[in-house]
Amino acid sequence: MLILSILTGIISSLIASLVFLYFTFRLKPNILRHPLINCKVQLELVKEEKGFSEDKLPELETIKMDYNSKMFIEKNAKGSKYNRVTFRTFEDLDSIWSDDNNSYLRFRISANHELSGLGKVFTQCYDLKKESIKEGTFEFGNSFRIIPI
Repeated sequence: MLILSILTGIISSLIASLVFLYFTFRLKPNILRHPLINCKVQLELVKEEKGFSEDKLPELETIKMDYNSKMFIEKNAKGSKYNRVTFRTFEDLDSIWSDDNNSYLRFRISANHELSGLGKVFTQCYDLKKESIKEGTFEFGNSFRIIPI
């Protein structure tokens, strides 16, 4: 009888753990379905020499943003598959990012899922200045196209 109750406890614990893990991986921060909270953004210029060297770490220069954190990003409007948030910097990126060969921009946003509290970090690297920095305004609607000034 004692062995049966121990086995029942072990089996039920395993099932509960599997169910928990399943929902943990399903409820990741998703901009489309739920609002995101505790959002933080970071823009860095990463300077590194070509050729890998274990004793030399890349040099990081943090670029000051208009604001570095946003407490809340609203979920998408019904029927829209995109959620746009604008972040700005007042620093002159052209003068800071002068060398495409040995440096690139790295943009990071970290956020937590409002319902579960689970967090995720989204990272985007921009390697070529001429393809990454564009002057203009965003086209209205479901588009990421920039209209030159």
